Amino acid sequence: MVVQRHDIRRPESEGGGFEVRYWSPVNSPVLNPDGSLAYIIHRVENVTEFILLKQQASRNQS
Repeated sequence: MVVQRHDIRRPESEGGGFEVRYWSPVNSPVLNPDGSLAYIIHRVENVTEFILLKQQASRNQS
């Protein structure tokens, strides 16, 4: 799945405003013994640091 950007509101005690976060979602099927679908486990991984480093490297190459 595609990396998703979300703007997360900061608490006023941390200066307020928004902080950008990037998430990489993953869906994993869990099958029954007969092979049919029992569940889909959905999880996300915070990839913000990776994306920001890639953006910075891209700017430095320009």
